[in-house]
Amino acid sequence: MTSSLLSATASAYIPAPTPPQGALGSAGAGITGGYTGNSLPLKMIIAFLLGLSLYNAIELIVIVFFTFQRYCGLYFWSLVISAFGIMPYSLGFLIKFFQLLNPERKEGYVAVFFLTIGWYLMITGQSIVLWSRLHLLTSSRRVLRAHYV
Repeated sequence: MTSSLLSATASAYIPAPTPPQGALGSAGAGITGGYTGNSLPLKMIIAFLLGLSLYNAIELIVIVFFTFQRYCGLYFWSLVISAFGIMPYSLGFLIKFFQLLNPERKEGYVAVFFLTIGWYLMITGQSIVLWSRLHLLTSSRRVLRAHYV
C-alpha cells in the first residue's frame, strides 16, 4: 500500500520533458510564433498596414533623395537609415505573422533576424534625426553645448 502511494506521488513530481527550441510550447514561441486564428478581417488589416509601411518607406527614401541637394550630413543619413530600417522590420513581421517559414524549425528565426535588424535601424536612425534637429527647439548655447558634447 505504501509503495503504490509512494510511486504515485513520485510520478507526480517527475518534470515534463522540455519541448525543443522553436516548438510552439517552448519559450521561443512568443518570439517566432505567428497568428494562429482564423480571422480574415484581422489578416487583411495586418497585410494592408504592412503594405502601407513598405510603401511609405519607399516613398520616404525617394523624397529624401530628391529633396536633398547634397547627400551628406547627419540628418540626411539618419533619415535614409531609418527609412531603410522599415523594410526589414516589415518583412520580418510579415514572415512571423503569416508564418511563411515554419516557426517550429530553425528557419523560423529568420523573421526574428529581420525584426531585430529593422528595429535597430529604425530606432537608432529616428533617435539621431531628433537629436540632430535639437537646435531648432532651443537657441541657448549652454543647452546645446551640454547636449552636443
